[in-house]
Amino acid sequence: MKKWMVFAIVSCLCVSVTCCARAVSFSDETIRYKMIVEVDTPEGIKTASAVREATRHREPSILPEQGGTTYNITKGEAVVVDLKRSGIFFVLLGGEREAKAVFQSLSRDKKQPHQSIKLSLPDYPRFIRFQDLNNPSTIESISHHNNKNMPNGYGGNALALQSVFGSDFSLLSISIHETDESDKSVVATYLPWFTERALLPGAIGGTPETPFKDPTNTWVTAAEIKK
Repeated sequence: MKKWMVFAIVSCLCVSVTCCARAVSFSDETIRYKMIVEVDTPEGIKTASAVREATRHREPSILPEQGGTTYNITKGEAVVVDLKRSGIFFVLLGGEREAKAVFQSLSRDKKQPHQSIKLSLPDYPRFIRFQDLNNPSTIESISHHNNKNMPNGYGGNALALQSVFGSDFSLLSISIHETDESDKSVVATYLPWFTERALLPGAIGGTPETPFKDPTNTWVTAAEIKK
């Protein structure tokens, strides 16, 4: 094949790829939001919140098996719900599922800033608590994982909350609100060991010597508590 023909083919391919990239470009979008948890208790309604950021990454389908949209929680921490004398529980970061719910509900494409919405049961993150806040090995899940209609136990949290704290406690709502507020870290205040432990791999319920074994069977990682 003559050199000029090769040059022409390569030029055409370059133009085609460039046009495709322009037509469907890579994009990253971020939404900052506050998750608010409301619990009815014998002492009245308790409210707790945490500011988080969700990101949506779109990749163009220039080549076969390429492209798509991914969602992730890139910043934030667990909501610390302090029930005072009754105890404390944590609403974890929900990962891809939560990030997708954020964009479906609060997408800037709707041109309505500072929106808010209550999450539905299937989109609830997991709940955990520590029987001893000074001991990570006392972590336990207070989300039900035996509800076949809810993947990974999502949605069983409200019932599990009552089974742990008593019938006088009920989860009123989990809502997300678009916000410009800055994030404030409080997790380390309640979990003094967390900052150091977050540097280690594996599950929180394991030991530093055996990080990839978890006798608590919760398999919660530091990234689910804080990013």
